[in-house]
Amino acid sequence: MSSKPKLSDEKFETNEKQKSMQQVLNDLNSNKNPLEPLNNNIEESFEIVKDLQNIIQNCSDLTNDQKFDYCKSQRYFMKLYLKNMNKKNL
Repeated sequence: MSSKPKLSDEKFETNEKQKSMQQVLNDLNSNKNPLEPLNNNIEESFEIVKDLQNIIQNCSDLTNDQKFDYCKSQRYFMKLYLKNMNKKNL
């Protein structure tokens, strides 16, 4: 079997994640808080961190500014994840 469909599926999935992450970035930059439901969801925060890492590593067409924005978002979600893990362990 050929691996081409798998690669195109992965690229499509990565593009979809990139679009949703871009929307989150836009909302953050416009001072909206689209992340309110995520404030207590540890698993969701960690999944977003992994998705952002995947985008940063695998999207070769990103500019340095876009990479910076994704890294900044990733840092935000990692802090949120760690904050919630600390609350959970208390």
